[in-house]
Amino acid sequence: MMDIVIFGMNNFSRWFEKETFNRSAYILKNLLEDKRIGKVLYIDLLPCTKKQGIKSYIRNQIQAPQKKIIYRDVFSICRQIQSVSWQTEFLNISKGFFVYSTIDSVFREEVMIKKINKILKKLNFKNTILWSCNPMFCEYFGKLGEDVSCFDTIDNWIEYPGYKNQKQRLEKNYKLIKEKANIIFTVSTELINLFFQNRKNVYCVSQGIDLSRFQKELICPEDMKQISHPIIGCVGVINNRLDFDLISKIIEKNNPSAGGLSFVFIGPIWQDKNLKSEIEKLSRFDNVHFLGSKHFEKVPAYINQFDVCFTFYKVNLSTKCGDSMKMYEYLALGKPIIATNTGGVEKFSSLIEVVNTVEEFSNALKKCLKEKDENLKQKRIEEVKRHDWKNKVEEMLDKIESYKSVSKILK
Repeated sequence: MMDIVIFGMNNFSRWFEKETFNRSAYILKNLLEDKRIGKVLYIDLLPCTKKQGIKSYIRNQIQAPQKKIIYRDVFSICRQIQSVSWQTEFLNISKGFFVYSTIDSVFREEVMIKKINKILKKLNFKNTILWSCNPMFCEYFGKLGEDVSCFDTIDNWIEYPGYKNQKQRLEKNYKLIKEKANIIFTVSTELINLFFQNRKNVYCVSQGIDLSRFQKELICPEDMKQISHPIIGCVGVINNRLDFDLISKIIEKNNPSAGGLSFVFIGPIWQDKNLKSEIEKLSRFDNVHFLGSKHFEKVPAYINQFDVCFTFYKVNLSTKCGDSMKMYEYLALGKPIIATNTGGVEKFSSLIEVVNTVEEFSNALKKCLKEKDENLKQKRIEEVKRHDWKNKVEEMLDKIESYKSVSKILK
């Protein structure tokens, strides 16, 4: 049985307070349910700046429940979690599951590492796997007594607008990860080519899907009932990665007087001046609806109301390295999809429409709206079944166990 230390890219509490439920959350859930896993220590997103540290301290040390505390000091706290209301599923955790939050990362990473080792010793961690997905910190590789270390590369953080001031640090850390991590997972081959060429034990494990969310009765949400069909919709964070130039041209060409299409955006809007002006420009059209954030449990019901789904990201180094989970969610309901040619699209190319221009979109839209092919709908659903999160995590654990076996032989 393996014990796991996970350096997360989110605060554990946020997955249950808001709509956020991403790759890291699904991986953690399936690790907790896997029989090969013993104890799990999840380390909340490590703050980099004093501002982030203050927010983290308030959330995790003041507002969080003050019970089952196994370690605490001025800057850190570790709690045992015995049950989780996970989406609509109540997960009773019989194995040891602990969440550690700290702001030591803002000041001295060595102090943080020392405290984590103290907790691991107290919890009697053995046969330990270090699992990280946060490239902002990697000094702990090889310093936590781990038997195997792995890094899950989810995106190219160097290209993130929010980390533009951390470019040098990230470039250095990706090199350290390549050097120090025993196993590296990525969501795309582009990430392998960019950061991890010419090294062993690098595996592409694409995004996944929790199909149970999409196999329930999906009732039309109240705020969708007055929106006229056909509805062209997308879900997800609305940020500068979206190609607003293309989106604006498409909406202008398909305004109410030109065909009666409705465009629906589901998701939180990033706070950005340039983005705000783009949203205001689009909002002047009566057929454009920004409905805001929705809890992840409710998202399938919104997608179910879309006649056509779209993912219009800018095509650049950042988006080419990604693999959008939205695509999997649209496919889970068998929906027609129009997308720009970004990362992950190629593996579904026979089931979706890939476009680059307004004219290509118009042609693809006509085709999608005429679609009456039930077989094609079922093909989409069947294809995405191969990407169940349980299978993905089992695949990753198989790679870890295989590495451990080979390492023992070599020793």
